Amino acid sequence: MAPPAKKRTLDIPGQLNFFNEAELEQDPEAAKAEDLETILPEKTAKKRKARATDAERFKGVPIEKKYLELSEEEKLCPVCGTPLKEIGEEFVRRELVFVPAKLKVYEYYSKSYECPQCRLQDIPVIKKGKDGRAHMLYGMASAGTVAWVMYQKFCNGLPYYRQEKDWK
Repeated sequence: MAPPAKKRTLDIPGQLNFFNEAELEQDPEAAKAEDLETILPEKTAKKRKARATDAERFKGVPIEKKYLELSEEEKLCPVCGTPLKEIGEEFVRRELVFVPAKLKVYEYYSKSYECPQCRLQDIPVIKKGKDGRAHMLYGMASAGTVAWVMYQKFCNGLPYYRQEKDWK
């Protein structure tokens, strides 16, 4: 005759045992003794890592402003032909540019122009410099930066984590 089956308790504290139906059928009092609140550990809220801002990412990297200008023909008022006057600039995008052994940040601004003659007649004519679209919709890397990372990865076999160390 086989020795009596040893009654199992939880193998790991805080871990529920889903395969104890047979034991609970034989001894219903054991089910009442197990209180889920005493078995489960207290839940603690996980803190999310704060996203780095662009100011933190680009700390110490020189910034160079690039302006998206209108051509000389576009700087004339389409209504009356008067030369447009510059009235301001607007931030468009930020790109991280890789120059071998150097990093630069290009910040693109769009210049705005208005017609002073039409303004006097209460006909606002305002034009902005056209945005040369970035190669990546939401990325901050320039085409040259992406090309360098791909070259290092696929031609030189350099893993991303080692490239990351080099970039730091």
